[in-house]
Amino acid sequence: MKNQGETFQLDTNDLEIGEYEYYCIVHPWMISQLIIEEPKEPVTVLMPDGAGIKQEGQIYYDPEMLQVEIGTTVIWINEDSAAHTVTSGNAQDGPDGVFDSGMILAGDSFEYTFASQGKDDYYCIVHPWMVGSVEVG
Repeated sequence: MKNQGETFQLDTNDLEIGEYEYYCIVHPWMISQLIIEEPKEPVTVLMPDGAGIKQEGQIYYDPEMLQVEIGTTVIWINEDSAAHTVTSGNAQDGPDGVFDSGMILAGDSFEYTFASQGKDDYYCIVHPWMVGSVEVG
């Protein structure tokens, strides 16, 4: 039996795809469901060479706008020579705390798995004209 505040972790690697109902033995009215689905392929966003330079026609995040399903992992890859961030929020209001890559150096990457529905705008703190968004449905 777990103590108050302890976390239970379930390894789902051996479970088949499907729905599993579970409940609390002590409080049997506490019922929930675990759904095991096919793994989703990660989606890649590139920060291309030159993204740190503000100029007309430059692509900063490629693609700039994504539509993904809940549970999708997005991987941002920095192909530029400059360091960048992938920070949720916007340059006007600042970071909103949903995700923040910290500095991504040239050739490095950052990944984040979107677990809830909604739209998340993001930008580069170093180069605030670099903006993108992920819509999770």
